Amino acid sequence: MSLPSSGPPARSRSRVASGLPAVTPDGIVDAAMRLTAERGLENWTLRQLASAVDAYPAVIYHHVGDREAVVRAVAERVLAQLPTPDPALGWREWFAELLGGMRTVLRRYPGSARRLALFGPGLKGSDRFITAGTALLTDAGFGEEALMAYNSLLCTASQFVSMEDDRNPVDAEEYYAKLYHYAINRTLDGMAHRLGEILAE
Repeated sequence: MSLPSSGPPARSRSRVASGLPAVTPDGIVDAAMRLTAERGLENWTLRQLASAVDAYPAVIYHHVGDREAVVRAVAERVLAQLPTPDPALGWREWFAELLGGMRTVLRRYPGSARRLALFGPGLKGSDRFITAGTALLTDAGFGEEALMAYNSLLCTASQFVSMEDDRNPVDAEEYYAKLYHYAINRTLDGMAHRLGEILAE
């Protein structure tokens, strides 16, 4: 007499025969994006992600990697949704447009702002913002401080959204939107003041 199995229920060897779509890296990241939008980046497990694509966790490891690899892929996908402002804009207008739209995108995926603040420069796709932003700051006269100025602006924006994610102020959306834009504008004021000091040296 055979003993009952203690493992997971058997799945058909052929997903196509079962009417299921093939598991792909893009499909896994798509599912992780949906889970992030629903629960937040830090509030789903690899097992839950595997269930969302109707596969075993080992399949996630095979196609994308461990949870950290999936989280990184999600952060890069979120970053790709940020539009790059017109390079013909002045440095202040360029950053006002970039950072002004950043909150809308990051708030769709709670937790992504914290990742951007911590690891933004190392994420795939971040170079298009770093190159354009630092070039504008350098041309404006920030010189050797251009990269520091860029990082300060991006970190300020990301940290404010991260704070909002943590508090999740459902009943104070308008207030936090105003607070965010106030913080961005005052930070830009500070950068403009610093630029004046540099140019006067």
